[in-house]
Amino acid sequence: MGTSDSRLLTSDNIILLTTLLIEQNLLLIIKNQNQMTKITSLADLRKIKSDVEAKMSLRERSETPESMVQIRVAMATCGIASGAKIVMDYMINELDKRNIPAVVTQTGCMGYCYAEPTIEVTRPGHQPLVFGYVDAKKADQIIEKYIKNGELLDGIIPVNYENIEGK
Repeated sequence: MGTSDSRLLTSDNIILLTTLLIEQNLLLIIKNQNQMTKITSLADLRKIKSDVEAKMSLRERSETPESMVQIRVAMATCGIASGAKIVMDYMINELDKRNIPAVVTQTGCMGYCYAEPTIEVTRPGHQPLVFGYVDAKKADQIIEKYIKNGELLDGIIPVNYENIEGK
């Protein structure tokens, strides 16, 4: 490859090429919040990037997560098949809308396959609680009753393990 050939792969040229492909009506289709969205311009792509970054900041913004509500959504195969992705998206969006400082993360199997989707909720200064059979309606109740007011509600899965921390 000669000197003139190596200049073709600069970041400016890649951006220009991408822009040209979009302008030539190359439609890329992505799945965005359970609906198909067509990207027809660089502005569309930037908007999607901004939306994703906003959601990620809700999940990862805290340097001191112990001072915030922590929610772990079980996203193993059984959880995903039962709707955990929908529950996770709902929790992220609703906590953000309601200005509740929280860190929402995904985790692997918590061992409650029979009760999926499951989420673990830890309020600052409290022991974690695991809720089973969580859908959007149950997630709303968890936010309103447990997270905001500390009220216990149906669907708590009893702890069947010992934490090894502090031993």
